[in-house]
Amino acid sequence: MLAWEEGQALVLTKNENYFESDSLGNRLPYLDGIKITFFDSKATEFLLFRQGQLDFINDIEASFKDEVLTRQGRLRPQWEDKIQLQVHPYLNIEYLGILVDEKQSIGKKIRPCD
Repeated sequence: MLAWEEGQALVLTKNENYFESDSLGNRLPYLDGIKITFFDSKATEFLLFRQGQLDFINDIEASFKDEVLTRQGRLRPQWEDKIQLQVHPYLNIEYLGILVDEKQSIGKKIRPCD
């Protein structure tokens, strides 16, 4: 079953009719369900994670980065026994827009070189 609250949460529950079992005969999946929560603010997300209200986060808000990570990207000693850092490559899409309409000026006009 699926429950979707746009911009808030996605809840996935176990399919009781799922047919597979593990090597010991235990029915899969092990979990009854999961809830994926969405936050507008990375700061709020990190604070909830820090309080133990979230099991994991996949990014850290920039203002907390220096508190948690060293310049080499490792956990600072005071965080080593509190959280587990996993680093993995991921797909990221960025958008870069360039205004090419000479009729619309949005800043200092640059003269072309001769």
